[in-house]
Amino acid sequence: MKLVASLYSWALTLVASTVIGSIVSVIYPAIAFSASKTINLGEFKWADTLREYKIRKVNVCGNADIQVTKRSIGKDFLIGNPKTGYLFSGLITHEDYWKTLESYDLEKAKANLKNRFNMAVLWQISGAGEVTRIGTPSRVAFAMTATVKDCVNGAKTSLGLDCSNRENKLACCKEKFIGPEIYWKDNQGEFRLSYSPDPSIKLKVPNERKLRFCNSIDSIEL
Repeated sequence: MKLVASLYSWALTLVASTVIGSIVSVIYPAIAFSASKTINLGEFKWADTLREYKIRKVNVCGNADIQVTKRSIGKDFLIGNPKTGYLFSGLITHEDYWKTLESYDLEKAKANLKNRFNMAVLWQISGAGEVTRIGTPSRVAFAMTATVKDCVNGAKTSLGLDCSNRENKLACCKEKFIGPEIYWKDNQGEFRLSYSPDPSIKLKVPNERKLRFCNSIDSIEL
């Protein structure tokens, strides 16, 4: 009987924690944790090439359905005409991005984020799996007028929202946060990454009308 009671108690605890976690993720969508996933990418030539460059972790971009799974990378990564794919190495993690905005005032946060984004390398993958290193950013631009920390301490958000009387100031200050825009240049033109994770960030590729979606939360371990 004691064993049955213990199992019953364990089951109730498991169900409760699952339900609570689901509720939290709905109420506070900005609360997310970066994760690295190991996927068997043996059939993708570009993965081997990136390993030769000593790249061990990447964030992939694609159409609106892109996910960090082998199946999705097979059908949602290489898009456009001609088919090409884009990914990042050295991109700041979702956790570190929000931690910076919650820990520093505007000028310190901008300096910190600029240094971090300047380490991000953009790569282009051809339909045949050939890899081209586009390189590090040409510039990083900030439209934000307050960090999350500034907002919690009384400043208005970049959209002019006053969160000082809100019950949950942190969630209010993160809502619709205007993140930086990061630019790269090559002979194709200028690439623009709009980093306002929800959880996707968006990449504008030269001569493409549609934006590409990049996963900022989950990265791939090569």
